[in-house]
Amino acid sequence: MFGVIPTFENSLAALGVNSDGIGTTNLADLYRLDRPMSPQAKQLIQFGVNHVYDQFLGIVAEARNSTPERIHDIAQGRVWTGEKAKALGLVDHLGNLQEAIDAAALAAGLDAYQTEQVQSPMDFREQLMRQLSGSVMGQWIRWLPADWLPQGLLAEVSGVTRELQLLNRFNDPRGLYLHCFECTAQ
Repeated sequence: MFGVIPTFENSLAALGVNSDGIGTTNLADLYRLDRPMSPQAKQLIQFGVNHVYDQFLGIVAEARNSTPERIHDIAQGRVWTGEKAKALGLVDHLGNLQEAIDAAALAAGLDAYQTEQVQSPMDFREQLMRQLSGSVMGQWIRWLPADWLPQGLLAEVSGVTRELQLLNRFNDPRGLYLHCFECTAQ
């Protein structure tokens, strides 16, 4: 398991923005993204990650009739594919969303039920990205004349197409990814 809290003090310093201040404790600026984390803050975050992982081990061990130590020997904080988790005895069955819904209804003793998909409204950028990703528009938008769209909108569209190009490089058939934008040369 891991925890990530980004800080932007170097990026801000490059722009000439600096931050200082006084806090009542060494942890007062724990979530200040404009300053580096103190050693105490890093330790606190690590304690939180360890606590969540220990809880995870206990829950899985209880459900699998095992011990936290045995589950740790298998898991070790790694992310497993469904097939590998099944082979390791961490899950019983692989299925899809509908099978999970059916199993939950069965466990709740429901004979009849209905589901409803609830989504938050999309802003303009999200709508445009959805439309671009679902059409060939993303392929030909770069060939449009520069004055076809207002500059602000053109910059927005260019940003979205860059994001889509990044997404196209992700090709895991299961859709499982962890991407570090700091580690990847763009």
